[in-house]
Amino acid sequence: LTADDGQLHSYAEVTAVVGVPELFDANVLRWSLDEGGGTNVFDSSGAGRNAVLVGNPVWVTNGILGGALRFNGTNDCVRQTAGTNLLDGMKAFTLSVWINLEATNADHGILCANDTGTNMTFSLSTKTYASCGQGTNVVEATLSTSEGVARYTSASGVVTNGWQHLVLAW
Repeated sequence: LTADDGQLHSYAEVTAVVGVPELFDANVLRWSLDEGGGTNVFDSSGAGRNAVLVGNPVWVTNGILGGALRFNGTNDCVRQTAGTNLLDGMKAFTLSVWINLEATNADHGILCANDTGTNMTFSLSTKTYASCGQGTNVVEATLSTSEGVARYTSASGVVTNGWQHLVLAW
């Protein structure tokens, strides 16, 4: 990373593998959101999990490293159109996403997987009050497992009007 006065100027992707190389899988999904227009989002991972915009998200040019999408908080999303459900059969995964919230103390979805039924496989959202614990204004990850539902909650005080990098390793 190259930064000056808190502004990110450039970066290089680095992958560090510790242990057996066979345990490392390539990206299964990568949406850079740099298309800049239209209703399609392309998967640059090579897995073919392209997507379409649903609702009225707006393309913007002030993303963390180029383009981004602005969602209005009401039924806007990016929906995968091809390939299998992203998390089917995975025993481990890492998620990395940049968010920039305009308001806090609201429940907003960030990402969900397999949301076609009543039992979602995975969701990442902001919450006014944590589902578990005493936190307020948090980011919460919810994962369905064979043992039940697991919830992981961030520290209180999610930032507004600034980019935040969220990473979840499962």
